[in-house]
Amino acid sequence: MEESLMESNKRNEILEERMKNMEEIRSLEERHIPITETIKAACYYLEESSRIIDSFMKNQQKSDREVQKMFKEHVELNQGKLEKLELQLIENSDILSKKIEETEEKTEKTIENHATLRQFVMENRQMLRKLQSQMKENSEVHSKSITESLEEVRKKIKEISNYDHSKQPENTVDEKIQNNSEIGAAVEISMQTQLTGVENQIKQTDGNLNSWIMKFQQRINARNGGNAGAPRIAYSSIRDVS
Repeated sequence: MEESLMESNKRNEILEERMKNMEEIRSLEERHIPITETIKAACYYLEESSRIIDSFMKNQQKSDREVQKMFKEHVELNQGKLEKLELQLIENSDILSKKIEETEEKTEKTIENHATLRQFVMENRQMLRKLQSQMKENSEVHSKSITESLEEVRKKIKEISNYDHSKQPENTVDEKIQNNSEIGAAVEISMQTQLTGVENQIKQTDGNLNSWIMKFQQRINARNGGNAGAPRIAYSSIRDVS
């Protein structure tokens, strides 16, 4: 580019010089210099101009060849880089596809594990309810049986005490009966407290599962670009089936 600019400037100088020469020729003619000298001078300047122009054209062709050579080298170099980049993109695409498949497999496995865990919690809750119901029923039956037995014992003791005309045995039995009743009530309260603790633990587990599902669903939606039509995890709270 610099050589072309220099040649262009030089050509402009030559043209300016030719204009000056033409003015000199006209001046010579005006001063009545013989026409032969004028023609010789004109021919000289024309030949000089032609020589300079030929040199400029030769240099221009050389510059064009160099530019074409540089352009060809640049294209070949970039073509090699583009081929490497294309291969790298294909490789990265394969890696990305593999990672997406692995992520989808892990997601499906996590959902399956969650469904299994949910089913396990529901079954345990149902078993605990049945156990609670059975324990309550057994407690009522056992309490009723104890009460009836104690009444029978009391009657027998009263019958025996009537022969001795003494209230001391009856009072002692009443105290034992009262103590047994208090123990039975304490046992029932303890069982109820344990069952309540188990229910609270199940409710807490249910809440944690719901919270985990919501976070997991948000991650899936974020991965799908917030697509409203993305698949959602179907989950109903354990409390809903209670």
